[in-house]
Amino acid sequence: MTTKEILQFTNDFFGKDITMWSRKRKYTEPRFIFFYYARKYSEDKPSLEDIGMECGPRNHSTVLNGIKKFHQYCETDKRFLHMASDYHRAFKGVGGVVKLKMNYEKLTLTSRVEILSKEVEILKGKLALADTSIAEEKIKELERKLSQENLKNERKIQSLKSNSDMLKRHIKKLEEKLKWKSEQLDLQILKNKGKKSFQLNYGK
Repeated sequence: MTTKEILQFTNDFFGKDITMWSRKRKYTEPRFIFFYYARKYSEDKPSLEDIGMECGPRNHSTVLNGIKKFHQYCETDKRFLHMASDYHRAFKGVGGVVKLKMNYEKLTLTSRVEILSKEVEILKGKLALADTSIAEEKIKELERKLSQENLKNERKIQSLKSNSDMLKRHIKKLEEKLKWKSEQLDLQILKNKGKKSFQLNYGK
């Protein structure tokens, strides 16, 4: 994942916007986790300044301090360690790459749908006050986009499920082939034993 994708994943996992300017633990602790994972796992190899700009913006010393806090809390705070462990399992994708991709795609698509839904509701509220034709057109446009996003969401999930089923079928075929080869090998061993026994008896 890129730094931006890790930020989106972290927001979706904790259900919060960690870029908010708040010192409450429910925002700061997920931020510490994001700083650490963006620094260690991001594909685009960001600097401390890059990570800070993505989350705020914040300066490099804030990011560095957050990474230090991450290590400190993991050593001293069992609750934080448990939360970080849950995040790590989700980040690494328990159950394989196909499941991780499917879960992340669902999170991303769901997030986009929720954003569009909120925009529609905001505009409907403005329409109730202003009742303008421009707002009505905007609402229709956003509703069309929302419908398209839902359709894309369903198609994407179906595609991911299909890929997962295909992988399972491929594994099953390999297992059947391995079983058949094992049976052939056992048969060959029995034949060789029979030949050897016949040769020994005939020699007597």
